[in-house]
Amino acid sequence: MRIEDLVIEVEAQLPSVLAAEAQWFADQLKSRVPSNRVQTRNGIFVRVSGNSATVGIRFAKQYPGNTPTRQWLREQWRQLRPIVRERILSKLNDLLKG
Repeated sequence: MRIEDLVIEVEAQLPSVLAAEAQWFADQLKSRVPSNRVQTRNGIFVRVSGNSATVGIRFAKQYPGNTPTRQWLREQWRQLRPIVRERILSKLNDLLKG
């Protein structure tokens, strides 16, 4: 297989890999939300556009800066980011191996 064909194949698969990992991350967040934080759990969303994915929390009203929920989300990101990164790299390596 030529390198150009391989690049095209990986680029074609990238959005689905990112979407799957973003959904996995959102599911992990939802499973870690304390049981009394229903609005937080319901506010978690995933948005995939091309070669990027966003996982976040959206609420009906604006809250001030450094809330406990924002601190919780940052802590979860610190814990899960290395795992998500490894999962994405592993899937891309699997694609490269064919």
